[in-house]
Amino acid sequence: MDPSYLKTLWEQAQAGHKIENTNLDLKEKWWDRGDSEFFKDICSMANNHSGDSYIIIGMDEGGNLKEAPIPEDEANIQQRLNSNVEPKIVFKNEEIELDGKTISVITIPHFTNRPHVLKNLNNLIPVRIGTSTAT
Repeated sequence: MDPSYLKTLWEQAQAGHKIENTNLDLKEKWWDRGDSEFFKDICSMANNHSGDSYIIIGMDEGGNLKEAPIPEDEANIQQRLNSNVEPKIVFKNEEIELDGKTISVITIPHFTNRPHVLKNLNNLIPVRIGTSTAT
């Protein structure tokens, strides 16, 4: 994600605008390691029909920022995800500094090879509807 676009989103959130949508999710912090919610969130974004999706970690809906550097090697995160999802999802993980805080942004590219299924949760197919993940 372009850092200037992230800054614009942050300013909009601080001004009280709702910035979350089908392709953009905000998380205050990283998920706990092995948390199935992580798998659901990434999978639901990959199942979108409307282009690339983003999860911004370290920002809440009001634009408040928290330190949220990438907690482990990206290859480990990718491996854990893809051992639980079929077909595989390749995403981009990056750290961006914003107002003196390290924010993480996960970019999930648009996939035509859908649906992505959570094997570890009885082949659940999560989808993003508005600002929520549905199963």
